[in-house]
Amino acid sequence: GLPHFVEYQHVFPAPVSERVAADIEATARAAIAAVGLDHGAAHTEIRLTDDGPAVIEINPRPAGGMIPEAVRLATGTDLIEQYLRAALGRPPVIDTRPQRCAAVHFPLPTRAGTLVEVRGVAEAEAVEGVEEVRVTALPGRRVGPARSAYDRIGFVIAQGDSYEQVTKSCAEAVARLEIVVAEPDGEGAG
Repeated sequence: GLPHFVEYQHVFPAPVSERVAADIEATARAAIAAVGLDHGAAHTEIRLTDDGPAVIEINPRPAGGMIPEAVRLATGTDLIEQYLRAALGRPPVIDTRPQRCAAVHFPLPTRAGTLVEVRGVAEAEAVEGVEEVRVTALPGRRVGPARSAYDRIGFVIAQGDSYEQVTKSCAEAVARLEIVVAEPDGEGAG
């Protein structure tokens, strides 16, 4: 959302029709060909607009963050392993046909201050479908409403049989987390 458009969730596969998925794939392939990228991995970000898919950026590398893990949970294919195989001159074995669905949700602080702790991790991990809850921000770090992906404080990853199931699992897990941020005067608040 405005004003910084920080990604807070990834879901694989995307809940789009086969036609829209084919349009996205064709757009990505055309963009990659247009810039001459003909080897290695490409992480292409595309936004769906009223006029169809629009390329945001092309990265000549695998997707970052927990995207490869979401793909692995949904398909069984480890994209990083396959990227390394290709880099070593070995043929990659890639099957990205989803058998399940996976989601990654990044809890974000809602106000500025100093991170004291994140409570409720065990409770979040207990949510059905949740594979992992990880807090990556250390206590003492200055936090605030996210302006970039670097302002994320951790992640929740879940897998299940549908988009609805994994997004619900992630939302429930995140709701069980309490991000405790100290006010400027040192008093802690949730």
